[in-house]
Formats: sequence, structure tokens, C-alpha cells
Amino acid sequence: MQADALRVLVLAPFPPRLDGRHGGSRVTAGFVTALAERHSVALFHLGRGPRDVADDAVQAACEPLVRCELPERPGGGLGEIGYQVRTVGPLLVGRPRWATLAWSRVCSARLALLARELRPDVVQCEFAVMTRYLPPLAEVPGARVLVAHEPAAARAAEDARAALGGRRRARLAARGEAWAWRRFERRALEEVDAAVVFTDSDRDGLAELGAATPLHVIPFGIDVPPEPLDPAGADDRETLVFVANFVHTPNVEAARRLVGGILPRVRHERPGVMVEIVGRTPPPAVRSLAGDGVNVTGDVPSVVPYLDRASVVLAPLAIGGGIRVKTIEALAYGKAVVATPLGAAGLPVTDGEHLRLAETDDELARATVDLLADRGARAALGRRARAWALEHAGWGATVTAYERLYRSLLEARR
Repeated sequence: MQADALRVLVLAPFPPRLDGRHGGSRVTAGFVTALAERHSVALFHLGRGPRDVADDAVQAACEPLVRCELPERPGGGLGEIGYQVRTVGPLLVGRPRWATLAWSRVCSARLALLARELRPDVVQCEFAVMTRYLPPLAEVPGARVLVAHEPAAARAAEDARAALGGRRRARLAARGEAWAWRRFERRALEEVDAAVVFTDSDRDGLAELGAATPLHVIPFGIDVPPEPLDPAGADDRETLVFVANFVHTPNVEAARRLVGGILPRVRHERPGVMVEIVGRTPPPAVRSLAGDGVNVTGDVPSVVPYLDRASVVLAPLAIGGGIRVKTIEALAYGKAVVATPLGAAGLPVTDGEHLRLAETDDELARATVDLLADRGARAALGRRARAWALEHAGWGATVTAYERLYRSLLEARR
């Protein structure tokens, strides 16, 4: 820890884990463990159930680490009715369901006590929902920072557009969430001294809300794996792999695009190619893609075996925000990646040098076929991707950028 170390209190709506099942958990875990090498980091996170805990590395890095239990979401029947009553009412006054479910009066009181004891230099909210815990901390010194992993209002608007063809109830719910998120996220920005986003497009999305809060672009890092995977994939079959968390609508749309638009074009020249769609909580729209050489795995203990045997890793995103954790991880493992510009947003990579970038289905298929046809080319691309990650994808530059932000905010307060 450096001599002029700061005291940073991080608030998270879930337990950060380096092996987390979604990008937000892994990114937050990597950040707090890296920041703790230079500064004093305290972590306050929410959890549901005895297994919803931070991993050992995060627990060792953060002092103190406080976990606050949230009530389990009720199941069906009367419990589901209670859930609807609890969340729909706040939705009508501009509070999204996640913001309602992630708040507890007991947790708020525990956090207020912790903050008064710590008197941190910085209070940092991971995700906008945690800004609900800031008002009771008015008497606690320190700068307030929001890390918007993905602009929530923009994502909710995309979900509302995706629901247009669905049932009336789903359309109304999605429109209500989009309206509530726009109001809530603006209020969240007004609660903090500065907000951090990962890409320029995310900054533009938050700026549309009209809040005066300064917005800073700081891409996150990853813990680069110590060893690469096979850069060319298995010899016995050609396999395309798409890894994602299908809670997010953009990933659902990307999976459908891969199977319905890109795969037929690839098979026109490479008829034996297989597809593996890997990730947790695939909805019916994704599960229905299985068959005819397409495997939908659902949740898996580790994505590494799938990446290792992949000939090409695809990121055919057409909507959404943030940096794609799965894209940067595939590059760090030294795999040949074909992505849309949105699938590689926020990464300082060069088309043809570190990965292949393409926009349309025809272009994505053409880039994929070229790599499938030339094992040496995709192996070389994977090695260059790995070299890029070793130089650029670690946490050092990210932590330095946060340090500059923290000190500028503290100086402004003084």
C-alpha cells in the first residue's frame, strides 16, 4: 500500500467474485483487489442466501468487508403476488424493480454506521441502484462516485423495443421499466460528484439524461490468465463459440443473429462447422436454437474448455453498452475473435492485428470463413491478441485513472 493511500468504501449490489457468473461481479472483484494493493478498501455488498458471498481473494483484499442479507425474492402463488405489489407501486413513481429489490432499511442503517466509523475519502457505488444508500451518508465526508457498468436507461429502452412484438403485459412492463430507469438514473447521477463509464458511447448515453454530473471514461481491466489457450482450437472439428450471460437482451439477440443470420452463410462454404452457445440462463428464444450442430449449454462450471477448443470466438453484438467482458477475456486467452465494433467497444484494438471486426452478417461470416480456412492465420491472430492483452488489459492503468479522479474530486471539495 502506498504512503498516501486513500480510504475507499465500495458499495456493490451483489458479492464481487473473480469467478463470478456475470461480468459485473468479476469486474468489481478485479477492481477492488487491484485497488487494495495501493489503497485501503472497504467493501459493503448485498447478498441473498448463504452461498451469495464474495470469494476468498476479495475477502482478503478488503478490510472491512460487510455483507448485508437481503430477503429472498418470493416464489409463485401468494409470494409472487406480494412481489408484484412490492415492485409495481414504486415503478409507477420512477423506481425500477431492481432498485426496489436491492434496498433494505436494515442494510441502510448498517452502512450508515460503517461509513461513520470509517470516514472514507471516497464512497463508490457500483451500479446506479446503490446510490439509494447515499442520502443517509450526508454527514459522512468523502467524494461520491458512481460506476455505471452499462447505462441502465439505455438498456431498458432497448429491452422495451425488443418487447414490442410480445404480449401486451410484457410490453407494458418493459415500457414502465424504461420510463422508471430514465428518471431513476438521472437522480442517481445527481447524488454523486462524478460518474465513470467504460466507453465513449456509454458516456454519450448518460449525457442524454441531462444531468450536470461530470462523466469520465475509464475502461476496466482484467486479470490476464497466466497461460494462453490453444490459439487455433481443436483439430477434429471446426467450432464457433459465443459466450454470454443471457439475462441481457443484447446477448439473446446476438445468439439469434449468430444462428439465424451468420451460421447459414458460414456453412455455405464450411458445411461441417459447429456452434456452441455458452452461458447462464438462456431463455426459450435461445434454447430453441439448439439442434443441427448447434449446442446451447446453459450454465457451465467453466467456460475455459469451450474457449480452448473453439476455432473462432464470435461477439456479434448489435445493441447494448459497456465493454464486453467475454470479448476481452477471449483475447487475453489468445483466441481468434470475430466481433462487431459494438462487441469490441472500448477496447484499443486494431482490425486484422488483434481480432477481426465486421458489421453485417455477410461481413461477419466472411471473416469467420477466412479464419476457419487458415489455421495458421487464426493461430497468429490469437497470439497477437494475447500479446495485446498482456500489454494493455491489466488493472494497472485502470487503477491509476481512478486515483487521478479521486484526488481531483477531493481537491475540489477542499
